Formats: sequence, structure tokens, C-alpha cells
Amino acid sequence: GTNALVQNEGAIVIGYGANSTDLIDNTGGDPDATYNIAIGYNASTSAFNSVAIGNAASAASDNTMVLGGATNPLSVGIGTDAPNANASLTLEDTNKGLLLNRLTTALRTSLGSSLTAAENGMLVYDTEEKAVYVWDGTQWLSATTDTDDQTVDVFQLNGNNLELSLEADGVATETVDLSGYLDNTDAQDLTLTGTTLSLTNDATTVDLSSLQDGTGTDSQELSLATNILSISGGTNTVDLSGYANTDSQNLSLTGSTLNIDNGTGVDLSGLADGTGTDSQELSIASDVLSISGGTNTVDLSAYANTDSQNLTSATLTGSVIQIDIENGTSVSVDISPLIADLENRVTVLEACTCNPLMVDDEEFVTMRPVLEQNIPNPFDATSAIGYYIPHTVSQADIVFSNNVGQIVDRITITQKGEGEVNINASNYASGMYYYTLYLDGRKIDTKKMIVD
Repeated sequence: GTNALVQNEGAIVIGYGANSTDLIDNTGGDPDATYNIAIGYNASTSAFNSVAIGNAASAASDNTMVLGGATNPLSVGIGTDAPNANASLTLEDTNKGLLLNRLTTALRTSLGSSLTAAENGMLVYDTEEKAVYVWDGTQWLSATTDTDDQTVDVFQLNGNNLELSLEADGVATETVDLSGYLDNTDAQDLTLTGTTLSLTNDATTVDLSSLQDGTGTDSQELSLATNILSISGGTNTVDLSGYANTDSQNLSLTGSTLNIDNGTGVDLSGLADGTGTDSQELSIASDVLSISGGTNTVDLSAYANTDSQNLTSATLTGSVIQIDIENGTSVSVDISPLIADLENRVTVLEACTCNPLMVDDEEFVTMRPVLEQNIPNPFDATSAIGYYIPHTVSQADIVFSNNVGQIVDRITITQKGEGEVNINASNYASGMYYYTLYLDGRKIDTKKMIVD
């Protein structure tokens, strides 16, 4: 053809302006676009074993055939003289079929690993799964998948109508009328007439007579005659004689053997100390504690003589006495209550010497103040302290102190004559306490109480 150009080995060029050129030189000057064919107006090939057929068709990739090209695409017909203008390929043969590339599952999987979105729509036939697969741009999809596999996006019951939707917006696309399957109420009642069970709106009944004991009541009683257990309405009985009277047994001791009626004895001699009495005595030699019949001893030397301590000093500072003990902690005792008591006593005595009371012995006895022992004592809840205070007394107090003389509580008594005060153990720590009755600053009596 006019202006045809051939630059490659083994090339065929037919048509005006058709050409076979080597656009890429990969061998240092030798042509690489060999064995190609260009047929048609301005058809061109520039790759190895490539074919371009048609007006301006161009084959620029190895091992490719281009019909018509991108600018002048062709509609190819097989078995027809008039291929469909909207189809790239029209097959009209009535005695032939289209044979797709046949791949095993492994080959199809391997091919998919090299495909991209550019190959979307590629078809192959899987010879193992007997199915056509199409590439969707990211994965293989079976083109023969059952089309009835659908998911209902939305469904609801509106009256007796079941509304179904396959659309994301939830609009009902299908409605199924269920009224023919409902009684419109579903409200049914069970009734029992004699032994016949029935259901409303149902003609079928159930005869329950076979479930009864024959009396029509299903009421049965257990009874025991001698060792025979029976049940009313039943013919089988249970003989309990093998279980009767077996728990009536007595224990007896012969020597060191413990016996039980109708049973095996137990020798208890191994539990005794060898004398048959289990009578043992503790003894101490020097600082060693031992028990008769035993081989183990306990050395008490580490605990002996530890209570031998001497008072090392005692000092008085104001009204506080500090007492030190050998190898022990010093103790401080506040004696101010004792000093105050002594001062009150001296004051009272001085007053008595100046103004002696002119009463006989009987009147003196009836007016004498009394402080009673608390009841109960010891106690862990509450306790009561009784007293008698003459009406001539102006100030009355009961003072509570701990075992080292510290005042822990004081109760002022306003009721003269006979009376009592109640104390609560929750106000005191466990231990021993003293309580003293003071009348007008004068110590009358002291008692001891113990809080558990």
C-alpha cells in the first residue's frame, strides 16, 4: 500500500499508511517488534507477535490482536452477516457454542492474584466447581449463584399483613395476608369435662382417663403393715424387713475393746498411755517439764525467774509520782485526787472540832451516808450503783478512777436520800476500776468494779 512501512523481521503490512515499526529498542539496536501483521488504513504494529486489523488499528503490546482499534471499533459477527452494532461480538451459529477459558480452582485463584479493577467483568470457567466465575474488580464471584438467596432488610406485622422489604429505606415492597392462618384472637381456653380435655375452637379432644389410677381421683395413700409398704390402687408392695430394727444397737466396753451389738469390736488399747487408764501427771525437774508416759519434755528455763524485778527509783514532781522498775517501763501516777481528798478530810475534821454535832447515836446511824456495790459486777452492758445521801449534804459526787489512780469519769448526784445511778460499759475499756463517793468534798467510801 501507499506509504506502507516495514522495519521489522517477519512483518506483513497491507494498506495505505500501514506500518510495522520498532518503538522500543531493548537489544542495543536490533528490532524487537518482529513477526507482526498490520492490515488496514494507517494500521500499525510495534510489538512482538502483534496483529492490528482495521482503520487506524494499533497493536503496541506483545502477543495481542486488535480489531478496529479504539478510534474505529468493529462489531464482529460469527455465523451472521449482520452483527449487532451495539455488540463487540455477535454469535449466531446454531450448532456451536461459546467455549470459555477453562481453569482449575487453583489456576483461577492464581489468576485472581494478578488481576485488578481494570479486569472487572472477566469471565472464566472453573472445571472443578463446574461454574462460571466473573471478576468484580477485587474477587471472583460465581455467575451461577442461586438467585433466590435474598435477605429481607425490613419486616413487620401490620394487623394480619406481613410487610416485607428488600430496600434500605425500609419501604414495604411486598405484603402477605396472614388472616387465613389466624383466628384473629389467638385466645383459647382449656376445659376439662370428666376425663376429657378440650380446647376452644378445636373439635379435637384428649381422653385423660388412662392417666388416672382407676378411681377417677388419682388420690393414693401409702400404708405400712408390719414391714410391707403398699400404695392404694397398686398391686406391687415393698418388703422393708431388710431395713427394719437394724438401728437398735448398744455399745459396751470389755477391757480396752469397744463392742457394738451385731457388729465388730474396736481395740482401744492403742489410745491408752500403757497403763490402761490414760492417767498422766505433769512434773517439773529444775526447769524441765515432762508428762508421765511421754518421752518429750519442755525446757522452761527461758521463762523461769523472769518476774524477779526490783523497783529502781521513785520521784515526785508536783502531784505526779514516777516509778521505775528493773528491765521495765516506768509508770507515772497522778496523786492529785488523793491530795484533794486529804485536804477535804482535813477541812471537814477542822470544822467538826469547832462545831461538834449534838445528836444521839440512833439519829447518827440513820443519817449515815451509804455507797453500795454495783450490781452486776463484773458486767459487760450496764450496772447500777445504789446510795444513800443525807439531805443535809450540799454537794455529792461519785468519782471513777482506773487502776493507776487516774480519774476517768465523774457523776454529780442531785437526788438526796436513797437512789441509784446507772453506768454503761461502752464508756469504759475492759479492766478494773474504783468508784468513790464524795459528800461536800469529803471521801465517804470506795468500791471496786470490773468491766468485761
